[in-house]
Order: sequence, then structure tokens, then C-alpha cells
Amino acid sequence: STKLFLMTIMYFYPAALLYSISGCNSFISIGPPLKRASDVTGTNLERTVTIAKLSPISQFQDQIEVLAAVDDLPASEEVCALGSLFKHIDVDGSGSIEVDEVEKLLELMGLHATPEEAHALFQALDKDGSGEVDFQEFQEWFLGQTTSAELRRTQVMEALLGRRTVNEFESDPIPDAVVEDAILAATFAPNHRMTQPWMFRQLGPATVEAVAALNAEGISDPKKAEAKLKRWAAVPGWIAVTSKRSDDEIIDIENYAATCCAIQNLCLAFWAEGVGSKWTTGDVTRSQEFADLCGIDLSTEKVAGVIWFGLAKGGLDSIPPPNRRPVADVHIKLP
Repeated sequence: STKLFLMTIMYFYPAALLYSISGCNSFISIGPPLKRASDVTGTNLERTVTIAKLSPISQFQDQIEVLAAVDDLPASEEVCALGSLFKHIDVDGSGSIEVDEVEKLLELMGLHATPEEAHALFQALDKDGSGEVDFQEFQEWFLGQTTSAELRRTQVMEALLGRRTVNEFESDPIPDAVVEDAILAATFAPNHRMTQPWMFRQLGPATVEAVAALNAEGISDPKKAEAKLKRWAAVPGWIAVTSKRSDDEIIDIENYAATCCAIQNLCLAFWAEGVGSKWTTGDVTRSQEFADLCGIDLSTEKVAGVIWFGLAKGGLDSIPPPNRRPVADVHIKLP
């Protein structure tokens, strides 16, 4: 549909809106699109857009949040900066923003909206329904975006600081859609040279049973072996993550580092969905037998670990925070 097409365009074509403030010397730079839909492969675009609950209005607001994220501006400078932005949009200098100016702004931002969709966005800004957006309306809306930006920053920090390793899982399976979204997040990890070295193999019940049996074989005590077999077989979700090998030692190290970043993204994305995870790197995961069971060619791939995932027994909030070294112990400032 036209609406879905626009939503997809607005999701994958964010404009580079850069806001630089020095006193009252403010400028806006509207650059080319940063990412095209064709850059994201192997995903269902309609599902990605739907999951994010996107709309033309919310996507325009998301991009403006880049501007709203400027912290601790004195009130006078904030008004001055907003005035500069307002004048940039108010092309005809009438003192108000009209629907045709919104259309031009969207076009400059790389958001190819229809007139009807631009009008819908304009109506969201035109709170009093007068047919034009004055500076007061614009300022009230913009400051609302500041609150939204602060909320997002808080949510990111809460995910980073709140994530815990889960050791005990409920038996409930995790929906495929949640797993796919987590893997999508993983593929956006930092990656020098864009080698994209990661591979994610989700183990099915038969493979999990075989891996659990393989692990139990290495335990001499029959009771302990049986207990470990049952524990491993009860984990509802398994993903084996590998890193592509390289003959270049530096690239090989960089590939492994990028894959580890991808694993962190994966675990954080699971956590955001209320799903716990554990990054395991036991001896069995480095064995040839494990590689054979998972279809891994160890001459071209290196196993970075296995991610167990599922609903945490007792809930995520039941897991106590680990002891971490304070920032002062790990932060070194050089001259």
C-alpha cells in the first residue's frame, strides 16, 4: 500500500539533520539519505516496519529528535536556535509554516511523501487547526521531542546497565519473530571494513539433544552426566554464533571482535523483549564434534560461543546485579 511504502521509505531513509549551536549562530544541514531499503537484506521489510509501529508522523519526529537532543542550552539560546530552525523551514518568510513548506522540507530530507501524507503530518503540527503553524506551536512541539529524546537515552542506558546473564530458563519457546528481530539487531554491530563476519545458527530440538548428549559424554560421574544432559536439553533456545576466519591476522582479530559486539547486540535485543540469555563458551562448543553437528567448517569459521535464550525462571528482575569495577578503576585519562 502507499502508506506502507511511505512508512518503509521513512524508516530506511533517515536524513542527516545536523544541528550546530554557537551562541545565536545556528545552521541546519540537510544531507543525503543515510541508508536505503536495499541495504537491508534477508528481512521482511513490512514486518520490520510494523514491529516498530512506524508512521509518517513518528518517523519525522524521530529524525527531528537529533536536533532536540542538544542538552543544557540556556533558555535564550534555545529560543534563538529554534528560531533559526523555524526560519529555515519558513521558506517564504511569512512567519508561519504552511503545508507546502512541510512538503518541501520532507523532499529535502529524502522523505518522498505524497501531498496527502505531508498534509497529515502538517495537521499534527497545526494544533489549533488554523491552517498554519506559528512559532509557538512549533516550539511546543519541538520541546516535546526533547522529552522523547531524553526518554530514549534513558531506555538505552537501562538496557545496557540492566542486562543480566540468565542461567535458568522456563520451557516456553520464544517466537521466531522475536529471534529474527534480535538477529537483525546483532547484524548492526560495529564492524571495521564491513566484513560482516558473523553467522547465526539456530539449533532445533534434534540438534540440541545431540549437543547435550555430546556434552554429557565427557562427564565421568553418571549422575552428574544425567543432570547436565537434562539441564542442557531443557534450554528452550540455542544459537551458535561463528566468526569468519581470515588469513590476515589483523582482520581475523577484527572479525572476532565484531562478532562479539554482535553477540552483545543480540543479548540486549532479547533483553528488551523480556527474554533472558546466556553466552556460553564451554569446551564442547570448540570441539570438532560440535562443529559437525552444527554444520560448521572450522577451517573457515571460528565459534564465538553459543547463546542460550528463553524466559528467565522467576523473571528478569529476580537476577541480582553483578559486582562491577567502578569507572574510576578502568578509566585512564592521558595528557
